[in-house]
Amino acid sequence: MKDKQKTKKKGRKLPWVIGGVVILAGGGIAVSKMVSGAKTAALEAMTGTQTAVVEKRDLKDTVAVSGIVKSKNTSNLTSDVVGNEFSEIKVEVGDKVKKGDIIAVLNSEELQKNLEAAQKSLENTKTKNEIELENAEEGYESAVSSKSTVSGRTARSVDEAQEVYNEAVTKDNQVYNKYLAAYNQRVACAAAVDSMSTMVSDASAAVKTLTAESDAANTALKTAKDAYDQLIADGKPEDSEEVTAAKTAYDNASAEAAKAAASLKEAKDSYTEVSAEYKELNDSLAEAYTSELELQSQLELANAEVKAAASALVAAKEGKSDSDKELDHAVKSGEDNLTTTKIMIDESLTVPQSEIDKLTDSIAQCVIIADMDGVVTELNYKAGQKYDGGTIAVIQDDTEFKVTSSVDQYDINRLTKDLSTDITVNAVSKDSFDGKLSFIAPTPEVHYDATSNTQTSSTDYDIEVTFDEPVDGLRIGMSAKLVINIEVRKDVLSVPSACVTKTADGHCSVEVQKDDGTTEKIDVQTGMENSYYIEIISDKIKEGMTVVLPTADSGDDDMFY
Repeated sequence: MKDKQKTKKKGRKLPWVIGGVVILAGGGIAVSKMVSGAKTAALEAMTGTQTAVVEKRDLKDTVAVSGIVKSKNTSNLTSDVVGNEFSEIKVEVGDKVKKGDIIAVLNSEELQKNLEAAQKSLENTKTKNEIELENAEEGYESAVSSKSTVSGRTARSVDEAQEVYNEAVTKDNQVYNKYLAAYNQRVACAAAVDSMSTMVSDASAAVKTLTAESDAANTALKTAKDAYDQLIADGKPEDSEEVTAAKTAYDNASAEAAKAAASLKEAKDSYTEVSAEYKELNDSLAEAYTSELELQSQLELANAEVKAAASALVAAKEGKSDSDKELDHAVKSGEDNLTTTKIMIDESLTVPQSEIDKLTDSIAQCVIIADMDGVVTELNYKAGQKYDGGTIAVIQDDTEFKVTSSVDQYDINRLTKDLSTDITVNAVSKDSFDGKLSFIAPTPEVHYDATSNTQTSSTDYDIEVTFDEPVDGLRIGMSAKLVINIEVRKDVLSVPSACVTKTADGHCSVEVQKDDGTTEKIDVQTGMENSYYIEIISDKIKEGMTVVLPTADSGDDDMFY
């Protein structure tokens, strides 16, 4: 059972059954249903008891409101060009128009003049900009070209200095190698001279020694000879022992003297030979020393040339670096100037182009064009009048419609978008049309009082309902009734809500009339309820049963449902 069914409801419109016709007490919509059965009629005639028949019905929980048929699509035509007079109004209220049709034309002569002046000013600015851009491009290209030329020249200077330096280093290495060879030659010669000097000294010493030995041998020979000659002179016999001994001594001394003379001669020959070689070595040493000194001078010159070439190479590289920096700076300055010029050109065109665009748009807005198919339902200006803003004309689609209405704050939370809705337009048909709830306002209506310039909020929320299918004969402004179906229960057992009583502890029951005219209270559960009927659920309740409406003086303490 729904929560809203757990409390006693006051002021409910009760469906009374009198003479077989269900009449809603308190006015409102009457729902009639013939009640069959002679016993029921007799009971009512005799006792005045009001009854109802248990029937299967489709129950609907609905919200019913009145509304107005409006166009589903509406366009309010306006223009941003305020203050100009209308030169033409091409339609009248009620005219059908197509999208793209001209509705009205505002005078645009002054705008055209302003546009021509702005276009002329823009052309002059573009011409000036072209000259400035050309100058900036030439300056940049000149800097790039100059960089290429000068950088190439300084690069060649560096290459030439590098080549000179390389040649100087090569020459220096060659001279150094020659000097080193001469130095080594002089050192070798000096060593040989020193060695030969020792040999000469040794040979000289040997000559002196052997000369002394030779002199001693000759002296010994003379002594031996004199002794022998003296013996002979003394008449000593040759075969005498004394003469023989003297003769032997003389022969030995002669042999020793000859031997000493031979050794001396050999020593003198050796001395002569090493002396000659010593002289030659001294001559070679002098030549080697002279050659070394000459090459040393050449090496010093070669070193000086290398140093000078290195300095020239460094100077060439530094010169190129400085030149490249200046050239790069010139190119960067030219590039920056070109970029700045382009930016200034763009900026210089922005304002006049914006003015042209604005004037062009304003001229276009002087021609008021229909943006949809439909019918003109409102026209607020005539030819010759000055446009002061606001809606010029209203176009409404007369092929698709919606119904607008409002729902109070007590029912709005029961509604959700896309609920099925029965739409009745009596001016077209007594039958209802199918529709859907397409819009629910998130905030209440706001009413504006032009007199007091104030706004007030109501407690009603705007809603919109659209038709599921096109409806012939509809016109904008027709009155309509909306029945929004919140819930629908098909083919359920139901009785008038007033036939159900509810105890304080929440139990519900109905009084069922038996065939013998007596009644029986049967407990039931209740389901869906609308404004007039309530669903009852019980295995004991069957379709066609008659239920009795409780009376206030029945003595029953239960509450009416």
